[in-house]
Amino acid sequence: MSKFFSLLFICLFSFSAFSQKRSNFREREIAIQQSNIQLGEALLLIAEHANFSLSFNPAILPDSIVSLKYSDRTAKEIFKEVLPPYIFYNELGSSVILQKKKEIEQKSIHISGQILHRLPIDQALVFEVNGLASTFTNEDGKFSLKVKKPNSSNIGISVHKEGFKDSLILLPSKTQEVSIKLEKKALKAIPKKEFNLTKIPRLFVPKKVQIRNENITAHLYRKYQLSLVPSIGTNLKMGGLVENTYSLNVIGGYSLGNSKVEIGGAFNINRIYAEGIQIAGAFNLVGESFKGVQIAGWGNLNFGESEGVQLAGAYNQSKSLKGTQISGGLNLVTDSAEGLQIAPINYSKVLVGKQIGIVNLADSASGTPIGLFSYVKKNGYNSLSLSTNELTYTNLDFKMGVPSFYNIFSAGFGYQYNDFIWQYGIGVGTEKVLNDQRNINNEFLFHWLFKANKQNQTNYGLAKWKLLFQNKKQRKFRLSYGPTVNVLFQSNEQDEMSHQLHLPYCFFKTDVGNLELNSWVGVHLSIGIKSFLTPD
Repeated sequence: MSKFFSLLFICLFSFSAFSQKRSNFREREIAIQQSNIQLGEALLLIAEHANFSLSFNPAILPDSIVSLKYSDRTAKEIFKEVLPPYIFYNELGSSVILQKKKEIEQKSIHISGQILHRLPIDQALVFEVNGLASTFTNEDGKFSLKVKKPNSSNIGISVHKEGFKDSLILLPSKTQEVSIKLEKKALKAIPKKEFNLTKIPRLFVPKKVQIRNENITAHLYRKYQLSLVPSIGTNLKMGGLVENTYSLNVIGGYSLGNSKVEIGGAFNINRIYAEGIQIAGAFNLVGESFKGVQIAGWGNLNFGESEGVQLAGAYNQSKSLKGTQISGGLNLVTDSAEGLQIAPINYSKVLVGKQIGIVNLADSASGTPIGLFSYVKKNGYNSLSLSTNELTYTNLDFKMGVPSFYNIFSAGFGYQYNDFIWQYGIGVGTEKVLNDQRNINNEFLFHWLFKANKQNQTNYGLAKWKLLFQNKKQRKFRLSYGPTVNVLFQSNEQDEMSHQLHLPYCFFKTDVGNLELNSWVGVHLSIGIKSFLTPD
């Protein structure tokens, strides 16, 4: 039934004229004066004056009132002014049919024009703020931009150029040519910004993408982002100026920042910041700050502050750390580290927290490095001393770390019944200052001892605890002395005198399997140099 009434309306509002060779619609000029009439009636009146047939469905026209005051104008020219933008016409001979734009709606529009101040401005960045299509002006200041047509009636165009004020204009959503004038910025000193990844190897981010964020202050936002690689994705070539909430990068992605979740098959690169969870198959790279959890197969590189957790197969880097770094290779903090570093090798310029690794390095520390080899350059603990005890008369002891926890490396020899006894050992210790400004050290070491004769070589184990007091009258040279508690492990099958170590005495002796344990209290005496590796 509705189709019947539509056809009926078309017939009722159709006006026929004699066929003619020339197009009255496009070429015949008319004069018409009529005020306050319905749009549909006005169109039929124009057709009557121009002498052509007009057909349309009244339902497609708005219920609006118009006034006609034209002279020496063609019907086509008048139609362009009075018809809504979503109505188009088809001319068939002497007939004109009006239709609503639907099936042939444009998918894209072209915005072109010129950017200038007094003269044309070249290399100005021009982009559409919704679809992120972008381009640069040429040497004549001209540009051409193909934009996906938005659902709204307006489209936003933003223009950026170093030395000029940023410009944002709203244009009708149609193909058009515009001229945009930029204003100069007032000259003033520009503070130097922190490194924020304005230069990245082109292997990961093409130059055509990087150049769009050089000296540009625009900050755009998209909740979701999907990319194959930088420049191929929903952010197009504008990734360096776009902040996302959720990002999925099939191979890799590049953005101004990400606030919640970012996952990359190979890499994620954020020019300014990242927060939340960031996971990459190879690496995560953040220009200024990160807060959350970073997980990468190879490494996480943050050139600003990291607050949270960094987990990497090989390498973690931050300017400063408030949290935890765990890697299978190296953790690096170029400023202060508050928290925990766990890796085979850890470095922090200023260690406030703790390091756990094989090698721990720091320029200065108020925290504690725990590992096999720990060195703190400025306020660390290091000493080299010669010591003697009841088994090995001459020993060289090297200590390194911080007063609250340092490593000990020892080597020396003794002599018994025409046989040399050799020892090497490792241990840990702590140093505290007493009220009388003397230092007291608690140390625990394990030594491997062996005695060689012409027939064979015999091995022993020695666990030793020391309580040492130091004379602090001299700044560099230290005299240390104190008691030791010793436990010697040797085979109980070594019953020949030549294979047994001769102990001063034994207050406890027992067998544990094929081992014989002997305990005694001894004395340690040493003289050495403290802080000999620390610059004055």
